[in-house]
Amino acid sequence: MSNAAAPLRMRVIEDLRADISSLEFGPGVRLIERDLCERYSVSRTVIREALRHLEAEGLVKVIPNHGPVVSQLSLQEGVEIYELRGVLEPLLCTLFMNRASDDQKRNLLTITESYEVGLMNGDVQAWDGPDKYYDQLMEGCGNELLANIFRASQTRIRLTRQLSLGNPGRALRSAQEFRKIAIAITQDDLDGVRRAVDTHVNNASRFILEALQRRRPTSELTTR
Repeated sequence: MSNAAAPLRMRVIEDLRADISSLEFGPGVRLIERDLCERYSVSRTVIREALRHLEAEGLVKVIPNHGPVVSQLSLQEGVEIYELRGVLEPLLCTLFMNRASDDQKRNLLTITESYEVGLMNGDVQAWDGPDKYYDQLMEGCGNELLANIFRASQTRIRLTRQLSLGNPGRALRSAQEFRKIAIAITQDDLDGVRRAVDTHVNNASRFILEALQRRRPTSELTTR
């Protein structure tokens, strides 16, 4: 694909990723090229490039003799994701507290407050709150390697977030936990940051792993 077509490809990747994260295309749903071409108004070449990219991220899986489908998170993958989060997230928040500017810290707090208020008001646009929260942490942590590693893990974390979308109570509690982390950061309270991050990751892990354990495996793939 030419360099001129790269922005178009990235736009489709972002749009398809967002549709998967919002459950427009749920786990196990077959991704039919013809339908995707019509939805995003692009050629099959662009769609295939986007699907290959999302397959590398783990959001899409290609089934032999069936085609691409939205990945379904396994219990083992969920365990591995939260083991990784338990290591990376405290470090990310600690570095952000130590290195971010005052403006970045205030913006983090504003993001968490807006996310919480949006959820309480039933604003569907609020669901991008976690992405904004983590983007700000990665921007201000002062460690590009850590930011890149965490950014790569975000694609998998989005799969776990799908399970939260059906439980507004957990989403609101998560928003409150984000706000407590942000408050501790603005107060330069290292112990408070670590406690708040541990609480958030442990609560998220418990909710997601219980949801994955309850979810019955399907013998047939869903089709659109």
